[in-house]
This record gives sequence, structure tokens and C-alpha cells, in this order.
Amino acid sequence: MTRIDEIDTFLEKATILEQTIKGLSDGSLKSDTISLKEYGILTPEETAQEEAREKIVRQKRAQKKDERIAAEKERERSKWWDGAVYTFGPREGSLAEREIIVEERKKQECRNEAK
Repeated sequence: MTRIDEIDTFLEKATILEQTIKGLSDGSLKSDTISLKEYGILTPEETAQEEAREKIVRQKRAQKKDERIAAEKERERSKWWDGAVYTFGPREGSLAEREIIVEERKKQECRNEAK
């Protein structure tokens, strides 16, 4: 878009806005039938809708950020425990050993049921 086109577009918008303002002031246009949103002029309802939409977007962003942080903490915790188990081995009576015992019992029960 050339500079002249940009100027023409601006002048066209300015003319439309000027005609709209004149129509509103002389009563030929009703304010509830037109929207000046494209010119940055919002009705109270449009303002409320825009604020509600922005609030929802902010909440979604905050939720995603919280989920990312929680996932990162879980990865760090898992990484730390993996390193500790690798370095020192599982603790006697540790959760890992108990999980292995429970899994073995479940496998044994499945084998017994299959017979």
C-alpha cells in the first residue's frame, strides 16, 4: 500500500466518522443502531463485552502458566528422585519397593485367575 493509498483510506474513514457524528448530533442516526467500534468508540455494552473477553483470556493465560509451572516442578522432582535412586539405590521399604511388591501381587493374582 502506497503512501497516497494510506492517506486516501484515512480520509475516507475520517469522512465516514464525520458524517456519523453529524447524523448523531442532528438526530438522523440513532446511537443504538450503529457501532463505531472500528474507530475505537465503544458503547457501554461493547466495553463490558470487551472487558469480559479480556478477563477470560487473562484467566486462561494464568491457568496455562500455573500448569506449566506445576509440570516443571514435577519434572524436577522426578529427575531429583531418579538421581537419588540411581546414586543410592531404593530405600528399604521405600515407595518404589512397595509399588513393585503391589505390581508383583497383581501379576500373581492375574496368573492365578487365568489358571
